[in-house]
Amino acid sequence: MKTFHIGDKFIGNSYADMINHTLGTTFKVYEESGVSLDEFELPGVIAWFVFMDGSVHGYPPDYLWSNRLIGNTITEELVSKDHTKVIQKDDREGHYPLRLAFELLEREKNFYECRFVGAFALSRFLRKDLTAREYVKVMDNFTLRSKGEFGEILNAKADFIKRMPKYATPIGKMGFSKKVLPILIGSISNAGDLLELGLEAPGAIADEIRQKLYEQFKSPEEKTPPTPTTTPESLHNSPAAPEVFVGMPVTHAKYGEGKIAKIDGRYISVTFSIGEKPFAVPHCFEGGFLKAK
Repeated sequence: MKTFHIGDKFIGNSYADMINHTLGTTFKVYEESGVSLDEFELPGVIAWFVFMDGSVHGYPPDYLWSNRLIGNTITEELVSKDHTKVIQKDDREGHYPLRLAFELLEREKNFYECRFVGAFALSRFLRKDLTAREYVKVMDNFTLRSKGEFGEILNAKADFIKRMPKYATPIGKMGFSKKVLPILIGSISNAGDLLELGLEAPGAIADEIRQKLYEQFKSPEEKTPPTPTTTPESLHNSPAAPEVFVGMPVTHAKYGEGKIAKIDGRYISVTFSIGEKPFAVPHCFEGGFLKAK
């Protein structure tokens, strides 16, 4: 069994090797950012390995994400222009709301590094199509059963759930229609279960499930969901985002001073002393990661 503490660092000669050193797995090739912990007796929980500095990472053009760690909160936001494929994937696989979060650090050639930042649970959706969400830290330290180990489990899925009251809302109290409710009752009992639901049901059923999840997991004061920025012209409509230009000096909360090297639609590349990093605007300015000098 292994206990992760805030700030614990893990390294590897490759991305998969770093994950193996972190979890005790035996991946031979590249592994996705979300690693299932089913084999560690934690079904429904993933180990999540991502950059959390506000930069853009993923697979263009449909799977580009920006993640931001501020205090005890991580914001995960899809910044691709087209959200269709991600929405379909979430409908099919569920939202993986429970995560052991590992922040990827800047790497050198053949050297990968991450640090444990805590156990997090999805707390709210920031966008009506559910492609922007917020996670809150529920535990600083976490003890994971080693692969194939038997005996007492010091941390379990219940440790996440008991800290998230919204998860306990019964399905019958979420306002589902008479058409959809019978489909869910039996396998799904509450809102937490619904977050994990993978359902091959495109169309009206999936649309209603998304709607009810958004209504359950949104800020009480929220009236209108944020609209994703999709055009270069709208970059300058945000009061937090200045008008950007090549050569513009900026500062980053982590990387210090840099200059905008390239502008490509709603993405910019900034050159820092550690190298070049991509960002989505206006998100990088709104989140406070980039500031104009």
